[in-house]
Amino acid sequence: MVQVIGVWVLTGVVVALFGLIPRFALAAWATWFAFRVLLLLDAFDWVSQTLLDLSPFTHLPKLPGGHLDTTPLGLVLGIAAALVVAGLLGFRRRDVGRT
Repeated sequence: MVQVIGVWVLTGVVVALFGLIPRFALAAWATWFAFRVLLLLDAFDWVSQTLLDLSPFTHLPKLPGGHLDTTPLGLVLGIAAALVVAGLLGFRRRDVGRT
């Protein structure tokens, strides 16, 4: 269930792209693909940790068996919330459905 917060970040990216830059909303698929590739590359030692840190899933604990630290959970959740709020505010500015 902890990994769901990473999915919320991806949802925030989708909402932000759709609300702020709707013509790039399909780029959310590229974001999903990049997160998946980074998750797979996490198994290799030759990949830079800076590159791996771009994915929210690397900051979340691997449970069960890992140590539960709530600080990264709160930070990743805050990023997800900020992306959703930015997207919703951007969507409000758009002229959608007004007559």
